[in-house]
Amino acid sequence: WSTPGKGTTFTAFFPAARSLSKEPDTARGPEQGALPSMSGTVLLVDDETSVRAVGREMLEAAGLTVLTASSGAEALEQMSEHADEIGCVLLDVTMPRMSGEETLRALREIREDVRVIMCSGYSQQEVGAQFADKGVAGVVHKPYRIADLLRVLQGCMS
Repeated sequence: WSTPGKGTTFTAFFPAARSLSKEPDTARGPEQGALPSMSGTVLLVDDETSVRAVGREMLEAAGLTVLTASSGAEALEQMSEHADEIGCVLLDVTMPRMSGEETLRALREIREDVRVIMCSGYSQQEVGAQFADKGVAGVVHKPYRIADLLRVLQGCMS
């Protein structure tokens, strides 16, 4: 509350974060159990620094090697340098200068069979419909939930 001459008080509420460890977390419920252990290399493409940082932490906690790119152009550089290593690309739909759709097309010019999961804050149905005929391996909603992200990645990496 604000009072002239007295200052201002802010109250901020943040969601509780679960541990990213591979140990079972009883707060997750018995149906989810421990995080799966995975291997391989993932390219995470997002223009937001915080999304890349959190995504990297989640993926590395599951045992994956993570390359990152902050733009479509950087993604193309990473793909050119590491095309044989990358098992899957997590690609943001909405980025400045080069959209996710443009980046997807350009990635496929470098490696036609690259598996791509589209990531967006928009609804999964909306993004899924937009990319239904583009041969993407899946859609993940942001902000990422580790269980959802790893479930879709397991299908992509196998």
